[in-house]
Parts: sequence; C-alpha cells; structure tokens
Amino acid sequence: MRYEFDFSNEVSLVTGAGRGIGLAISNELSNLGSTVALMARSPEELHVASKTIKAKGGKAESFVCDVSDLESVKHNIKEIENKLGPIKYLVNNAGVTGATGRDWEVDPVRWWRTMEVNLKGAFNCSHIVLKGMIGRRQGRIVNVSSSSAELIIPFMSSYGVSKAALTHLTTSSAEAAREFGVSIFSYCPGLVRTKMTDYMEKTNDLPIIARQGMIDAFDSGKNVNPLFSAEGVAYLLSGKADVLSGRHLDVREDLDSLVKKSKEIIDKDLLRLRIPR
Repeated sequence: MRYEFDFSNEVSLVTGAGRGIGLAISNELSNLGSTVALMARSPEELHVASKTIKAKGGKAESFVCDVSDLESVKHNIKEIENKLGPIKYLVNNAGVTGATGRDWEVDPVRWWRTMEVNLKGAFNCSHIVLKGMIGRRQGRIVNVSSSSAELIIPFMSSYGVSKAALTHLTTSSAEAAREFGVSIFSYCPGLVRTKMTDYMEKTNDLPIIARQGMIDAFDSGKNVNPLFSAEGVAYLLSGKADVLSGRHLDVREDLDSLVKKSKEIIDKDLLRLRIPR
C-alpha cells in the first residue's frame, strides 16, 4: 500500500498520539511532510513521541488533552491552530478498552466512560475542527473504529457499542459535510499489538472464551503491523478515497481495489452499518 504522498505545509491533528496506533500514524504523517499536533492525556508519552519525531527532522507539537472534555478540546484546538495553522487532517484515534465483563457485573461508571472517550471524544474533536474545515471547504477526518463495531462482544459491550456508534456517526457526519468538500471515514486498523491489546489478551477480567480469538490471531500471525495500518490512514487523508466518504473501510482490504469498486459499493449501499431486512 506504500505511496509517497506529499503532506508538506499541512497540519494534522492525531488524538491518542502518545503510543500504539496513534503514534504510528503520527510518525507516518510526519514522514510525509505534515506538521503533526500530537494530542493525548499523558504528558510523558507525548514528550517522548514529539522528541522522536523531531529527532528525525519532523515537525510535531504536543497538546495534553482529555478529548471527552469539550472545553479542553476547544482550548487545545484553538492553541493548535494559532501556533501551527489550520487543521486540514484530523485522526480521531483516542480510545479505551473500557469495562470488561458481563453487563450485569460491570461498573456502570466505567461502562459509560468508554462512550465518553471513544464516541464523545471523537465527536468533540470533529465538532470543533469541522467548523474550520467547512468554512475553508476542505479537510478530511479518519475515525479509527474497529472490527468490534460489526461483531458481538458479550464481555466488552461498551467497547463494541462505542465503535459501532462511531462508525454510524461517521456516516451521518460525512453525508452532512459532503457538499462542503469535506470527507470523513470510519477505519478499521486491524489487530495491532498495543498496550490495549496486550491487556485484552492477558487480563483475568475477561474469561478465556472472550480472549481466545485474539490469542489465536496473534499466535497465527494475523495481526497487522502498525506501520501498515498507519499507511492506510495516510491513503484516506490523501484524497484518493474521497468517493467512499462515509464508509467503513478495513486495512485488511486493498483500499485501491475498494476505490475501483466504488460505483458498486455506492449502488449497493455497502460498507455501512445496516440491519438487514
């Protein structure tokens, strides 16, 4: 999937940028010339991420923010645009595993916290950034979803529900923004080895039946290299897939092939969450 896109003189905002997939995406966008605003809750992780990017000649600045806090999001995005310039690309990657266990056993506060970060956080960032994108009639947003948006996850309902809602939010927002030249995608990055997946794989909070699929996937090498996943995000931000704005796209599928099949996808209303009738 490797393309040499040129994002020079463009500003990207990546949430959850301190580690894992978010860090890989930030590195990729920096390598392609973008100035990257790194947003996360951990100042320590952000410091290391920013230092790493700058050491390679990239441009990056750190912004400590809890994306579930709208006022903090407003403040930080204003600071980003004052310091770096208008945000052309937004990657809503911040997310938490959340409450694990059966719904009648989990802590309701932890269950709802998953929604606040994974769904409300993405909405908050998009809500603020879209105002500028709509005014400039350009911009692209990638909402990092999950295959959990499509699957039944009985011991992690908060995570699955949050990702399904994020994917549906993508469809609604994309339809509203289309006439203004803004594209929005839901993106499944594949199973990437991160602190989150390490926890999900090993925790005793989840019964083995809930973890076995992930364990088997890692054991069989079906997990995805974070660089490959990050390249998929760059592809979507490049504009090559704008015709599929509003769709749920998966790194494990060839994105070029999906673009070539875009007429069929649109005509048959594929790659969206639907209840078959």
